[in-house]
This record gives sequence, C-alpha cells and structure tokens, in this order.
Amino acid sequence: MTYALAGDRYAGTFGERVERDVARAWLERCGAWFGQDRRPLPAAPANADLALLRVEPTGDAVVKRYAPRRLARGRRAQRAFELGLRIAAAGVETAMPLAALVPQRRADPAFLVQEYVNAPALHGWPGNPPAVTAALARAVARLHRRGFRHRDLKAPNLLILDADSDPTVVFLDLDGARARRAEEDRPAMFRFRARARDLARLRVSLTTAAAREAGYGDFRELLAIYARELGGEDELEKLDNATKRWATAHAERNRRRGRPVA
Repeated sequence: MTYALAGDRYAGTFGERVERDVARAWLERCGAWFGQDRRPLPAAPANADLALLRVEPTGDAVVKRYAPRRLARGRRAQRAFELGLRIAAAGVETAMPLAALVPQRRADPAFLVQEYVNAPALHGWPGNPPAVTAALARAVARLHRRGFRHRDLKAPNLLILDADSDPTVVFLDLDGARARRAEEDRPAMFRFRARARDLARLRVSLTTAAAREAGYGDFRELLAIYARELGGEDELEKLDNATKRWATAHAERNRRRGRPVA
C-alpha cells in the first residue's frame, strides 16, 4: 500500500516502507534538490540527474531528478514508481521504488526515489561471463513472461549481484519499462516484435569490443537460453536475425547523433 501527502509545491506518493517523518522531510527538501542530504552516485556520469540520498536510519536511497518545465515529467516519475511496484510484486528483481515526488508547478523538477542496490553494473563486466549471460537470459525471459518489457536494456541499467557464483540480475531505470494490458483472450507476454526489440538493445551492450574482450561475445547463446526458458526454441533463428538487424540500426542511429554506440 501507499499513502500520499500534499505540500505547497509537491505531492508525494510513498511506499509503505517509508516512514511518515521521512516522507515529510523529502517533500520539504526536494524543491532544493535535497541540499546537503544529496551525494554523488558512484560510477554515475558527473552531469547525471542521479544522486544518493541519505536516509536515517534505513540507509541510502537513489534519487532521480526529472527536468522541470513540463508537468509530464511528474507523470513519468509517478508511472515509473507504480510500475516498479508491480514488477517487484511479480517476482522480478528491481530496485524497490520508495517515492514519487510530483511538482505542482511547471518550474519545479520531479523526483523518483528508489532503494540503493550496492552492486556493480553489467558495464563493469563482473564475475563469470557465461554464468552472467545465462542469468541475463533467464531474467529477461522472466520479465517478458510476466507481462513486462524494458526498452532500454543497456549495461548501466543492469546490476549483477553475486556475479562470481550465482548471478542475479536487477533491472534499473524503469522509464523504459512497459506493462502488457491484461486481456482474457491473450497471454500476458508481449508479442515477438516487442520482445525482440528489448533483446536487440541488450545485444548492443553485449557485443561491444569491451564486452567481447571480457568474454560476453556469444549473444546467440543468450538467445538460445531465452528461447528455451519461454518454450519457443523454434524462435531462435528469427530472434537472432531480428536482433542483429535492430541492434545495427540502433548503433548507427547513435553514431549519427554523436552518442555512445552502446
């Protein structure tokens, strides 16, 4: 369950793990980007709108800032909060959403607060590459099977817990997530095209030169495990061809725009 508090400039929706005094403090401080309570997030780009927020006595949380000027930013924060709770309830690993702080004026930014997961991202290439590859395949299959997708499966949005022994994948940045509408005559899982586009985005991250050097170059093996998990081994060739095509198009589009390929 969640409860809501209203301030002069912000309305906040909070997870049940957030105590009322913490919720009130967040509403009071968010207009000033949390002031001295905010610290840089390790490994995040210097200009990223991400930070660690000190929360006593429960420890650190991660706060994401959405640029002001458009009230739609607040709706994005609220949607990511609600979708994160649904994904976690479905048994998919993600950083637990703690609060959505929605501005009431266009000049103010919005904020999404989530638990801090102290684990390396996939772009650090931690642990045993074959085991991490298999864990990634199973995690994406579970996400799709339970009626969700993630359109931005790039390396920084994938944390790897226990990479050396029994890897677990934690999904971040749920702005890129979507939920399948419940329909009685259709399964929850997204259709082939949507699932393949998610996998194509992941393919871009796992076939960079750094990934191949670290041992993550055989993306077809990931696709094979993914297909077996969903009982669709006959999709393997089709998945391989579709993800190659869309991954190439994505990388080329980023090159034209001057963005990092992966």
